[in-house]
Amino acid sequence: MSGIIFKITKFKRRRKIKYFELVRDIHLQKLKAVQLITPRFENPDWQFGHLGEHPFKGCPESRCFAFRSKNHLHIPEPESDGVMVHSKELFYMPSKNYNRSPRQLWMFYTLEPQRLSFCSNFYRLTDFDDWFNLTATFKTDSDVPLSYRDFSEWSDLEYDQLYIDQYQKLAKKKNLTDFTLNLKAKSKNASIAWFVSHCNTNSRREDYVKELSKHINVDVFGKCSSQKIREPCYRSKSQQCNNFLNRYKFRLAFENSLCDDYISEKFWDIYSYNKLFDINLVNVVRGAKEEQYRKVIPFSKFYINADWFDSPKKLADYLNYLNENDTAYLEYFSWKVDLYQKIGLNAQNTSLVRSRLEKRYQGEEFIIKEPFCKLCQYLHNESYLNNHQNNRRWSISKWFGHETSCWDKKLVERLIYLGVELNEDSSDTSHLDKRKRALRLVLIELKNNELITEKTSAYLKLHYASAILWNGNDKS
Repeated sequence: MSGIIFKITKFKRRRKIKYFELVRDIHLQKLKAVQLITPRFENPDWQFGHLGEHPFKGCPESRCFAFRSKNHLHIPEPESDGVMVHSKELFYMPSKNYNRSPRQLWMFYTLEPQRLSFCSNFYRLTDFDDWFNLTATFKTDSDVPLSYRDFSEWSDLEYDQLYIDQYQKLAKKKNLTDFTLNLKAKSKNASIAWFVSHCNTNSRREDYVKELSKHINVDVFGKCSSQKIREPCYRSKSQQCNNFLNRYKFRLAFENSLCDDYISEKFWDIYSYNKLFDINLVNVVRGAKEEQYRKVIPFSKFYINADWFDSPKKLADYLNYLNENDTAYLEYFSWKVDLYQKIGLNAQNTSLVRSRLEKRYQGEEFIIKEPFCKLCQYLHNESYLNNHQNNRRWSISKWFGHETSCWDKKLVERLIYLGVELNEDSSDTSHLDKRKRALRLVLIELKNNELITEKTSAYLKLHYASAILWNGNDKS
């Protein structure tokens, strides 16, 4: 591989990179060329640090090479084998009036729900219906479904060398043979914790919690807390954080959007390997449909779904009941007790369980890397490339459209709720970033199509709505 590394280094020193030569050299090394035509959350390296063969290291099929678009033009190289697109940066994409090679495989990638995927806010998704051969999203019917965890096969305790080493180290640090679940409900002196940094959401979770808090105490932490309560552990893995969380009986895992299959890391993080048996509280969820939670959770009492109740008050009534009834509350931990009874309370078996559960908790590295691994496999699968399947193009507007997959607030309703007003007379747009310009276009389009009235448009203000709705790197 030294030849190709030398060649690319040589290219970098030139003023203009000859990308056709780069792709040619990649092919000479029997590698497939994968072009990243957009960044990922403004990161051109997709958080890998560097590209080349690095994103494919450790993949079952690793004979691929990733490179960025030249000069930020975001135009596909005709000789590229695969093209990766992050949906939130679809606004970078050029017009479709270019020569798209029919031999290329294009992958649509996102972990964001539909409204937070930039495409579904500011573009007609029908414009992209014939672009993508492959999908990698949180939706379970994706070509590459991306989920943070799956407990559906929790009893499978096969030895897995890939994960076991770190847990053997963990077992030495803790006396796991003497481990007992600290499930005494009376040791908890607080009711509900909610960690939140995205304050105005499509799901209107903030409105739900406001009503809920009228009937039960909810401690709010993060950017959206009016009291600015300090806490030691927002998304931290420290023992101090574990102790802090164990004060509470419940934690809200409310999603920012209500969409099919959307179950984010905020639900799974307390079940990661280093927290599963150290933190004992119950998640109260609001997001995907009940049957979609049940696909990945086989236990009858594992979480509490707000959708089980007709109103926030009725949910509060049930939580207050559990607060006063230790026996009923502890039933939500019976799956942990059952798990330990099945495997035995010894360090070796506990380490095995932790390894299997960690494999189910994929985390950020897996979520980014897996699409690259799968795309590389597809590119080296000659039977796939030669048959009719590679000509399939996803109808993104139907499959990933907000109207068909979600049931939260529509964009216009969200803007009206925020109470911002339209300012079409502003001629100085130099300070507006691309998101705000895109917002201007979509609002004008909505108005031209009579989707908003004159009275409604008075509430919309282009200069600030984008910043309020999508705040930089805030993805929670």
